[in-house]
Amino acid sequence: MAILVTGGNGFIGSRLVGRLVSEGRDVTVIDKRKAKRLSDANFFLGRVGNKKILEKVLPNIDTIYHEAAIFDSGVRTDNLKSTLDHNIMDTTRMLQTIINNKGFGIKKIILASSMVVYGEGKYKCKKHGIFYPILRTREELERGSWEIRCPKCYNLVVPLPIDENVPVRPGSIYAISKKAQEDLCLRVGEMLDIKVVILRYFNVYGPGINSNHSGVYNSFIKRLSENKPLVVYEDGLISRDFVYVDDIIQANLLVMNRNVSGIFNVGSGERISLIDLAREMNALKGMNLEPFISGKFAIYSPRHCFADISKLKNLGYRPTRLKIGLRNSVMA
Repeated sequence: MAILVTGGNGFIGSRLVGRLVSEGRDVTVIDKRKAKRLSDANFFLGRVGNKKILEKVLPNIDTIYHEAAIFDSGVRTDNLKSTLDHNIMDTTRMLQTIINNKGFGIKKIILASSMVVYGEGKYKCKKHGIFYPILRTREELERGSWEIRCPKCYNLVVPLPIDENVPVRPGSIYAISKKAQEDLCLRVGEMLDIKVVILRYFNVYGPGINSNHSGVYNSFIKRLSENKPLVVYEDGLISRDFVYVDDIIQANLLVMNRNVSGIFNVGSGERISLIDLAREMNALKGMNLEPFISGKFAIYSPRHCFADISKLKNLGYRPTRLKIGLRNSVMA
């Protein structure tokens, strides 16, 4: 089996490549960044949408892992064109090349997507049942209205694990671009009878992550390295699902080796508030500084977001417990 990994020099992609190579797979990487320790993989330096590279690489490929993307937490607006060009247009260029060549011999495309496509997710009101709210508005956030309320009775509601059937409501430009990637891959897969798997990653963490990238875990790691108090947004009670990077690799291998298609959440199945995460990480580093609750907020950021991973667990997926993953990561 010949495998293409786009973005194979990134945090997740490089680990995926390493694992595939260790299993004796024939691996090719396309990445706009120079190769690091990918000597056992075929490497092409360039954008994913580079037609010349694609026409050289794709005729021999059975499976594509499409990991390449520009990540944006959603609060920036200065990289709008770049985000759309890399995430949507490069994906379009790759898929158009596949269409022009009647699919080559490609049997499966596995797309790295994101939890951000869900928006605010899934909640339950005691009186009115389950509903799917829109993301909180800037006005709500500015007045400190942090928690989600029932739109009918205005009572506080309970967040529920997000399953793959929850309606998608992307808010940020990044979220919109990831949903567009999903739709493009799924439609082309239908056209050419190529199996498509969408993996919606929740908050990925692990040793070696770039602390200069956006994301709460990255921010905490950077401030720990500087011996500064960890800063949490809103009232500190935002909750997330943090998934260990090795489990992302586990999920990718599972869906490659099984005769499956469709959408799968990739999380830990554990929910933790950001204030508790900060305290856990402080304790692992032996820091006595109490996290600083800033009261700041990020627009397009859900209040609670944690995964129902039942579908992936049915394939044999077994995630790492958060305490173990944090110990491996923070102490690395």
